[in-house]
Amino acid sequence: MRRLIVGISVLSLCMIGAHGSHGVEADETTTGSGAVDGATILAQVQYGRPPAGLGRSDGNGCSYTFVEYIPDVIAPVLAIRVINGISYKLFQRFCQGTNTYVWVGQQNNERLALAANDRIHTLAPRPTVGLQPIPSLQTINIPTWFWTDTSSWRSISVTAWIPTPNGIAWATTTATPTRLRYIPGNGQEPVTCSNGGRVVRESSRHSVIRRGDCAFTYTHGATNGDTTVPARLDIEWTASWRSNVSTGGTLPGFTTSTTIHVDIDEIHALTTS
Repeated sequence: MRRLIVGISVLSLCMIGAHGSHGVEADETTTGSGAVDGATILAQVQYGRPPAGLGRSDGNGCSYTFVEYIPDVIAPVLAIRVINGISYKLFQRFCQGTNTYVWVGQQNNERLALAANDRIHTLAPRPTVGLQPIPSLQTINIPTWFWTDTSSWRSISVTAWIPTPNGIAWATTTATPTRLRYIPGNGQEPVTCSNGGRVVRESSRHSVIRRGDCAFTYTHGATNGDTTVPARLDIEWTASWRSNVSTGGTLPGFTTSTTIHVDIDEIHALTTS
């Protein structure tokens, strides 16, 4: 019996965990590095701009066509596989002049959203740190303004997608910064604000002073007597997702952080009322 031999790949949802300002898509279309398991190629979920439908090109110029049956000289064989409880369907992928056959795991939209969310976690920026006075000149009883810039305080979106027999299924996860938190490092309670600091530059005759919406005042040095403490700036993110096959929902939030060393001057500043 002679069978038609086809090159077969498995496209599986590997959970890989996200630039732009205010909801800009964070990444170009990618497929991942893939792996080899015997005679089977294991690729990763597609990220970035999905094609408009089967037979239409994605961001890499590749298109997919559903293959319901594998040809056989006796009778067609239904093109379906079940691996670890997941149903895989067969597609023909045309990419850069080459046709290949690809097994695609039919994952639901929640799994696609989680795949996109995992990638956002690896791409979300740590906050850039702005302090006024600068970290080496902190003084007890003098307010410290803290902020981050727009390269850190921005929403991020990642889209994950797969072809299905009924068309392209995609889910877009968006992470949005919601709170900026300053952990002073000397034992005092952290302070938070609901924006990135919104710095105002004020010019005087001799210098430029930066003030913002987020401020903290040191009242003492470190509890162990050190004058240098490890302060930290956090961005707290919320995450949500939407899909072309469901209404979407929310995902667990997360935090990105940057640690800096701050010198606290124990010479108390004179304050007047």
